[in-house]
Amino acid sequence: MRISIERTFDAAPIYGVLSDPALFDIFRDDIAGKEFDFSPLVSDHRNFFFVADDGDGPAGIIQFLSIEGGSYEGHIAFVSRVWGRGVAQEATRAAVSLMFDHVGANQIRTSIPRRRDCLPVTRLARQIGMVEVDSESPECEFVLTPKTFRR
Repeated sequence: MRISIERTFDAAPIYGVLSDPALFDIFRDDIAGKEFDFSPLVSDHRNFFFVADDGDGPAGIIQFLSIEGGSYEGHIAFVSRVWGRGVAQEATRAAVSLMFDHVGANQIRTSIPRRRDCLPVTRLARQIGMVEVDSESPECEFVLTPKTFRR
């Protein structure tokens, strides 16, 4: 399988991926009754948004929001047509490699809800080398560094 990733400054692919009905159940608590405008985040050059394409169009979004001093908050979302095919793992590894090797990131953090429907994302986090830093939190808090990253 050949996945390509490309940095975007356009919010349209994000909305395209997030409009997948299967994602609504996963993000229901985050999006219920809210309207999101990703344009300011995408246009901020300190942040990195990558569109993953599997040859059939946008398959996912990998985003890294600048926190400070080389630290980023990372999030992913992939359309249901690619679930279980390794697309998310391949694209996420490629994007993280770019962040560590070319952007100079020294840490990527993320929070994943402790819900059954989020287990695949939690598995992916662990597969790429993310380390859980707060096992008592209501969400799984993970951190990834160049040293723990499994390419």
